[in-house]
Amino acid sequence: DSSPPVGASPAMRATSPPCIVQMQTFLREISPPPLSLAQGVVHWQPPPQALAAAQAAIAADDPWIHAYGPAGGQPKLVAALRAKLREENGLSGGQSSEVVMVTQGANQAYMNVVLTLLDGRTDAAVLFAPYYFNHEMAITMTAGPDALVVGPSDGASLLPDLDWLERELDARNGAPEATGAGALRPIRVVTLVNPGNPTGVTLPASLVRRAAEVTAKHGCWLVMDNTYEHFAGGSLYGGPEHACLEAPNLVNIFSFSKACQGARSFSLSKLFFFSAFGMMGWRVGYLCAPRALGPELLKAQDTIAICPTNLAQAVALGSLEAGKPWVDQKVAGLRPS
Repeated sequence: DSSPPVGASPAMRATSPPCIVQMQTFLREISPPPLSLAQGVVHWQPPPQALAAAQAAIAADDPWIHAYGPAGGQPKLVAALRAKLREENGLSGGQSSEVVMVTQGANQAYMNVVLTLLDGRTDAAVLFAPYYFNHEMAITMTAGPDALVVGPSDGASLLPDLDWLERELDARNGAPEATGAGALRPIRVVTLVNPGNPTGVTLPASLVRRAAEVTAKHGCWLVMDNTYEHFAGGSLYGGPEHACLEAPNLVNIFSFSKACQGARSFSLSKLFFFSAFGMMGWRVGYLCAPRALGPELLKAQDTIAICPTNLAQAVALGSLEAGKPWVDQKVAGLRPS
């Protein structure tokens, strides 16, 4: 007699279903199709330079476009991203930006980071409510529901409560690790989204700096998700300008789709640059991290994607040639509603 399948793992079963996929399924059943505000994406296509780069790459009939590429990204794109990080974000290749890795979208960058930093048997990770649903999914499916610690945000400003974070870190990381039933897991990863998703609130530079210092003091990583960096500050959005910083316990993640690091002391900032360029379906993201994480991140990269798609990287390079001025022009055409 053969035994029936046991089903999916407890961690995967405990993971929330993707709400955007659920919404898309629901909307497909409605006729006539409604105007959906469920997902925030830009309405424009990639820059002309990006589309021309894709057409040229295909027309050249060069075998490289169909082959495996370097695991961490094409050298030309990586070099261009380093220049962008230096000129626009003030990340000059020190501490948290020694390694630059191109990924299949920013979600894969975050998954690489979670797999690299979080020990599902013992560690905990912090998200602040309201949080980005794919972050919760990545943590839960990797480490189980007991690994997720949800922190509060201020009811008026929607900024993450760093006083709560410091108290929680003191309780979990400040004393010798307890064992046995009821023991609190030590926090190893704290994720902040800047500007926030879904809040849209930009974090002041002083808050980002304090978060890096508090996490470093308690021996944990800070992950900064900068997907919407180009939608911060200014006359339309208000609030402070977007800010990045270098820290030995920080990793930055960016995206081409939405851009509309002591004792275990690291900060991880996730940069999502490509959304502002209208490249949602091309799935290109990237991260920068301390050098020590490079070989470990490559293990996750090779297991999940092997390498980022070469054609999509050509489009990304064309988008970088258009640069922030092109994005600023598009963003300037938006109006509050």
